[in-house]
Amino acid sequence: MKAIRPTEINSFTSNVPLESIPTWLEGQSIAQGAERIYKHYIWEALLDHASTNVPSDESNQWVRRRPTNQFAMLDEEVNTTTVSETGEINIVLNAGRCDSVAFLELDATEIEVSYVVDGVSEFYAKANLVSRESTGSWLGFFTEPLAQQTFYIVQGMVDTAVLDLPRYLQGQIHIKVTNTEGPAKCGVCRPGLLLEIGDVDNGATTGIENLSIRTADDFGRIKQKIRNYSKSMSLDVNIYTNRLDFVYGWLVKLKDTPLVYIAIEHHSAYIVYGYGDWRIVREGSVMSKMSLEVEGLV
Repeated sequence: MKAIRPTEINSFTSNVPLESIPTWLEGQSIAQGAERIYKHYIWEALLDHASTNVPSDESNQWVRRRPTNQFAMLDEEVNTTTVSETGEINIVLNAGRCDSVAFLELDATEIEVSYVVDGVSEFYAKANLVSRESTGSWLGFFTEPLAQQTFYIVQGMVDTAVLDLPRYLQGQIHIKVTNTEGPAKCGVCRPGLLLEIGDVDNGATTGIENLSIRTADDFGRIKQKIRNYSKSMSLDVNIYTNRLDFVYGWLVKLKDTPLVYIAIEHHSAYIVYGYGDWRIVREGSVMSKMSLEVEGLV
């Protein structure tokens, strides 16, 4: 059982073009309903005003609609997706110290990650999501049956991660997501530091919270309003008692931070990005047990 503690993304560049929406500039006159880009999000004006009020969630003049297509894979939501109609996403991240990168809701046939420091590539990993061939420290998702894996690709549900990036204070993560069968898509790209928790016990459960709404009319016919969903899982984790305070301390520190929880490495169904609710029971001087419920983000 592992968790990726997200690191701050200082800046990024992407081949995905920005929407043809003006950037917010102070002093411009804004009409009601006009859209502006500010800090990677698209904001809509709620009323006519002179743009001296910076767009924010606290402002009564603006409402945040969505992230830009470039930034959608880097925000904290899972179902906001970066889409490249060319079939290729190329993104370079300048982030703090990290040793892992997680990817959720991929629709792709191939993915590459390299870590470049002072112009020198210190790490490279590549995975073909169709043939299951990979180089570098990818999770065991690529050992799953080909038929099951192809189903995931068709449904756009690939969740995976690359581990063991070298730890540098300054470096660039180069990511290439390719889909030879259509638009390339990525819902979440989350770099961070790996936190080792323990070994998952048998009986771990996983599933989704379906937010779609279904109603029946007077004749019993079902009407459905399709909405997003969030993943969830429930499991017990065996941890060494001499690491109890270490695990406890980190999880308390990160209680309000969404983490990428990697419960079972060879099942992408057990990779969930969200918040954990946990309790630890000290069962003896050698081993203890933690019960963990993870509520995935939408």
